[in-house]
Amino acid sequence: MPTQNSKFVMVASGKGGVGKTTTTVHLAYLLDGVIIDLDPKKSTRYFKGLRSPVLDLKDPIPEGKNVVIDAPPSAELVEQYARKYRELLTHVVIPLQPTAEDYALARHLYGIFSGIPGLKVGVLLNFLGPDRDSKLAPTIVKEDFGWNLVGEISYRPAVFRNVRTSGLSLDSVDCYVPASVWVNA
Repeated sequence: MPTQNSKFVMVASGKGGVGKTTTTVHLAYLLDGVIIDLDPKKSTRYFKGLRSPVLDLKDPIPEGKNVVIDAPPSAELVEQYARKYRELLTHVVIPLQPTAEDYALARHLYGIFSGIPGLKVGVLLNFLGPDRDSKLAPTIVKEDFGWNLVGEISYRPAVFRNVRTSGLSLDSVDCYVPASVWVNA
């Protein structure tokens, strides 16, 4: 298991297609960590040339490494894993798109994780565009969730120059770049 100073981060959502796996890959790279892929689709296998190894739950975690978990797209399974790993979890990142369904799922997941003492929970707004919903998203997160923006995230494309998914270079797909992070106050 990770050492006391390691981060144990779960990237969780109640549905697919919100950027969980991409966020997991980015975080593992930036934290110099390992990935545990709990998603039944095992989407991390599509990423080639990763610096961060993808481990199974049964594999030993290298000493001192941070761990980033790609959770399954199911609120029920996320809740089970949250209970199972509550002693290890240090952070949870909830990626979401600017939609009513995603806000509802994020609120539900926040309710699950808020009962774990000392756990830091954040929301990552993905796939923002010029549309009305995207422009309203920061206000909704701030007012409805009561969460604060702690910073804009922007990944340098060069970081993922060697990463490929389905033959497409990630640095050529601008929707893979998360827009902003919000955390509970």
